[in-house]
Amino acid sequence: MHEESHVLSLVHGDDAGAERAIREIVASYKARFRQEAVLRVRSFACMSR
Repeated sequence: MHEESHVLSLVHGDDAGAERAIREIVASYKARFRQEAVLRVRSFACMSR
């Protein structure tokens, strides 16, 4: 079976609110596209002004 792939990159803070929002995005995607799982990769980054 072959399916299209989509990549979504998010830059966000490391707090409970951001984590909750991302989990909601994952849940919505799984429901909308009838997926059992979604790959999530986390990487920490630094930012300077």
